Amino acid sequence: MELSAPIPALAAGRWRTATIVASGVAILELVLVVILLTAMIGKGVSAQAKQAAITHATGIPNRAVKLEPKSATLARGETSVIVLNGNGTGGAAA
Repeated sequence: MELSAPIPALAAGRWRTATIVASGVAILELVLVVILLTAMIGKGVSAQAKQAAITHATGIPNRAVKLEPKSATLARGETSVIVLNGNGTGGAAA
């Protein structure tokens, strides 16, 4: 025996209106996010373009500074590594 209670359904126009409003809000949010990301990315790109224009106008290229490599703080024998896998079984990772 099937017993179902009557569910007050939304009128056909109400759920359509709610869907259109929700879609409009989502589109507005998407446009806002795209505008904000464009502004954020544009700042970095404009700074690089400005530097490139200055370099091109003056004819002086930026030279990268060569850094000396740092020496290791620990010797190879003093470095220890723990592999946490294999569920406690020795040699499971090999």
